[in-house]
Amino acid sequence: MQKDFNMIDIQSGNKKYIEVNPTNILLQQKQKRLLRSDIILASDFQSYSICVEVLKEWFFEKFEPNYFNSIYVDGGHSFDEFRKFADIKQQIKRTNPIAAMVPNINVEHNRNWIDSFPEQRSIMMRRSRMDGCFFNDDRDNRGLHLMLIPKTILMECGFKIRLDTKAEAMDMLNTIKYYHRAGFTENRELCLDVHVPEAILRQIAFDNGFSIDDFGHIVDVIGFLKYMNTYSYIPFIYKMRCQTGNNEYFIKIPSCWAHITTELPSMDDGEKQGMVTTNYNVNLNVTIEMTAPHSYSYFSQSEQRLIDQYPKNADTDIIVAKTIMDVIPKEDENHWQLYTTTEWQAEESDLNTCINIDFRPLFKSGEIKKILDYTVKIGLSPQIFLNFIFINNGQTIEYDMDWYTLTASLKLPISRLITSVGIYVDMGYINDTLIHVKDLEHRNTRIH
Repeated sequence: MQKDFNMIDIQSGNKKYIEVNPTNILLQQKQKRLLRSDIILASDFQSYSICVEVLKEWFFEKFEPNYFNSIYVDGGHSFDEFRKFADIKQQIKRTNPIAAMVPNINVEHNRNWIDSFPEQRSIMMRRSRMDGCFFNDDRDNRGLHLMLIPKTILMECGFKIRLDTKAEAMDMLNTIKYYHRAGFTENRELCLDVHVPEAILRQIAFDNGFSIDDFGHIVDVIGFLKYMNTYSYIPFIYKMRCQTGNNEYFIKIPSCWAHITTELPSMDDGEKQGMVTTNYNVNLNVTIEMTAPHSYSYFSQSEQRLIDQYPKNADTDIIVAKTIMDVIPKEDENHWQLYTTTEWQAEESDLNTCINIDFRPLFKSGEIKKILDYTVKIGLSPQIFLNFIFINNGQTIEYDMDWYTLTASLKLPISRLITSVGIYVDMGYINDTLIHVKDLEHRNTRIH
């Protein structure tokens, strides 16, 4: 006999439960949100200029200050500069030792087509993902995001050093072999000041109600910088751009890498001047591959008319689904953004007790650790920029934090082994302090 599943009697009571089909459950109607995106190419000239500066510093830092009487950085006509030295007046002004740097950009470099984008503009926008966004403003579901798409650049450079005697040239040849690791490779970690196109920042400013003058410049620079640094994981700075001579916006990106490859140095036979041979040249060829920005992608839910006139891709539906779990808010009571989340696995013996959580392994290195140490050192509590939330079995638990040991003591017993932890930071304080700390450690250039 076929059993009727429409009504099921529960022997433990008089209640009757009706079998429900999941398709009959009235779910909350999803809200359609239009995601618009646009892509702005970064300045290649800015990247190549920084690459030249990085390589120049790498080469000349191995000599004593003011060792060379003159240093030339040339774009492609290296021997034209050396021809000037034949003039007696130039020889008086520029006595040996002198050096010249001849960079040559490889415009065909694309890492075996990894850094190539042959698609049409619309296809490129659709393939851009939001996973790598460093700027996120999700207040009241604004949905403003900015993403940086990286690439690498390759530059070949020849260094030429002119000396008076053959003995000096041979000693210089041996010195370069040793100090510049000739014939080998090396990596150098950099903190780069990367230019951000003003067009994309103008659109962000417009979307947030900042005033823009008739020339397209943001009026309240300080207020806009504060806003960008509040919701950005990378510090924004405002300084002069040498290419244009105007103050523009940059982001300070840490942990960028440059891979330097050197060949063995060589020397020539010098120049005959009467009965004397002089002006011996020592040459070193170097190749550098460095991280650089390819383009910026901006996502929003409104039209982006200030960037350009191209139509926007507005065919994306965003659906947010939640499951039954400890949901950590995107911002805390201070309106600080969620920096990261983690979970704490307790022991069986810890159930129904107030536990202590040690955060030292989580903050043992990195930028947050540097800011923590600096804040404690100057006599301030890290509570001014760092906050935690602990959720156990759906219940938010208050805590006390020992900032010297980075140990959190929960004030209520836990009822589950897994405690969800949300860490919130004031990115405005982080970025402002990070710039100050780096200025104390290094000189203020665009590669430090």
